[in-house]
Amino acid sequence: MFRIKIWDHCRYVREKAAPYPEMLRHLQICAAAGIDTSIIYLPEVISLPAYCQAAAKAGLKVEARIFPAWQNPAPVLRTLPDEKWTEMQERFGITLRGACLNHPDNQANFLEQADRLCQEFSGQLSAISLDFIRNDNAVLLLDYPCECSACRQLRQHYFGKEVLTAAEAAEPAVLYKELEIRCSMVQKLVEGVKKICSQHGLDLTMAARANYLNEPDITVAPVWGLGPAVIEGQDWVDWVERGLIDAVYPMNYHTDEALFTRLLHDHCRLLHPNKNKLFSGIGVSSSMGELSPAALEKHLLLVKEQGLPGAVLFNKSNIYSPEQLKIIRKMIA
Repeated sequence: MFRIKIWDHCRYVREKAAPYPEMLRHLQICAAAGIDTSIIYLPEVISLPAYCQAAAKAGLKVEARIFPAWQNPAPVLRTLPDEKWTEMQERFGITLRGACLNHPDNQANFLEQADRLCQEFSGQLSAISLDFIRNDNAVLLLDYPCECSACRQLRQHYFGKEVLTAAEAAEPAVLYKELEIRCSMVQKLVEGVKKICSQHGLDLTMAARANYLNEPDITVAPVWGLGPAVIEGQDWVDWVERGLIDAVYPMNYHTDEALFTRLLHDHCRLLHPNKNKLFSGIGVSSSMGELSPAALEKHLLLVKEQGLPGAVLFNKSNIYSPEQLKIIRKMIA
C-alpha cells in the first residue's frame, strides 16, 4: 500500500485561542483524501493536545517534529570572530548562526526536552520526527567552522590548536577528522533520541537533506544549499543502516522533473536494501518553487514506480486544493 504523509505547521488556523475546530476540519479533509499521517512542527502547533485530539478524531497518526534548539532558552550558537561573519555576509548575502551540535549543553538540553515530550505525549504520538538534525548549511560552514568553546577544545585535542588556518583546515587528514567529529557528535544525539523513543514505544523518523554527498544542489538564495548532508554532520544513510532511523524523508523539493528523478534514483541506490524506510519528500510549494497539479501527480507516480512505501508532502500554506487532494486520493488507490 502506497502511503502519503504531510508536513504540517497549522498555518490554516485563524482562531489561535481555540484552534481545535480548524485543526479538525483540516485534518478530516486530509484524511478523506487518504493521507494517513501528519508530521506536526511543534514550534507552530499552537496546542499539541488539541492537535492530537483532532488527529485522533480524524483518524490520522501524528509525528511530533522537533529540532535541536527546540525549547532551548539559550542555545550555544555557532561562534565566529566578527570579521568572519562580515566576510560570510559579503560572500553569500546571509549569515547563519544555528545551534552548534558539538556543544554538550545543546545536546543535553535537546535530549531532556525530547524525553519530556515523550513522557507527556507518547500515548498520542506514533513517532518523534527530527528536523534540522545537523549543523548550519554546508556552503556557509565549510570555510567558517564553529569556534565555540566546545569546538576549540576538540580541535586542541586532535590538532594541537584551537583555530586552524584555511590551509591547515584543507589538509585531507584534518578535513576528514573535522567532518568525522561533526558527524559523530550529531549521531550521538540521534542515538540518544532513539533510546528515548524506544523506551516509550515510539518510532524515530527524520527530514533528511536532499544532497547527501554529491547530488545536484542549489547554493544561491533563497536555498543556500541542500547539503551535502555529511558536511553538516547529517549522515542519514549511515543512521538508517545502523537502525537508528525507522523512516527517512529526504527533502527532494526539486520542481524540475529530471533533477527530482535523479535525486530519487540516488536516494533509492543509497538506501538499498533499506528502501522500505524511504519516503521521498515532495515540495508542493517551497522555497524551490511550486508544482502544478500535473507535476505533483507525476512526481508521486515516479516515487510509486520505485516501489517505495510512500511520500511526504511539503506545502508552505499547508492547504491543499481540491485538485491536489483528488491526485493524492488517486495515488493511494
